[in-house]
Amino acid sequence: MKKGVLLIGAVVLGTIALTWLVWHQTWFGTRLSDDDLIAAMAPGSSARDAQHGVEEITHRLGRPGADRWAKLLVETSRRAEDPVRVSAAWAMQYDAGREEFVARLREMVGGDASELVRRNAATSLALAGDASARPVLRSMLEAFTVRSADAGVVSDLVAVEAPVRDGAPVARVRRDDGAAADVRAPVPGGVLSRAVENGARVAAGDPLVVLGPDGRHALNAAAALALVGTGEDAELLSLAAAPQSQFGEDVKAASRQALAAIRSRAR
Repeated sequence: MKKGVLLIGAVVLGTIALTWLVWHQTWFGTRLSDDDLIAAMAPGSSARDAQHGVEEITHRLGRPGADRWAKLLVETSRRAEDPVRVSAAWAMQYDAGREEFVARLREMVGGDASELVRRNAATSLALAGDASARPVLRSMLEAFTVRSADAGVVSDLVAVEAPVRDGAPVARVRRDDGAAADVRAPVPGGVLSRAVENGARVAAGDPLVVLGPDGRHALNAAAALALVGTGEDAELLSLAAAPQSQFGEDVKAASRQALAAIRSRAR
């Protein structure tokens, strides 16, 4: 059983390291000195510099002197910029069992305003064996409803079956004062359906489009549930693993592995 748990952990680490969210869009090829790292993580630094610093810290966790950099990572995870918090939550996977990381990841899972931050934090938290990540992990295998932040008239709705990246506009809402604002998808996914049509009037909080779960996010969720999932997750994972599932073979295989791990723990 121990060998199986170690194998599952390796699969999870490999999955997360290769595919995580907006991090995969950013590459930093330069290692930073101590002084450069401190400058990159300073409160007034740019979001990109802070992300570079976060990436540098991943190389230092688990080595002598890591406590200093771990503290700095936790501080940086409280910055206002969503991309920085997304990156920080991702980076904590490299020493997920660290006490201060677990505490901060629980905060992020439970209350961060960004859906992407919550998803990264949940997956990193799962690597610490913390089951409080389960609700967010489950949501990554389910459809996501994008809602209007304002009351007004809808236009420029995205087409059904169109792929949508996180942060991409899915509609525009013109308020009664004449101002118009794009409604952006908090997470990626394919458009399953539209709750309204162009020209419809909506209230704040009304649904606009429903997105099917993104394959990369679903893969990470299934792999993480292999570590912290319970019997309550079996039905959702069985649906993801089914031959007729919308997911690719990688997600189906990861879902089957999660089911096997859950059954093994139950014994």
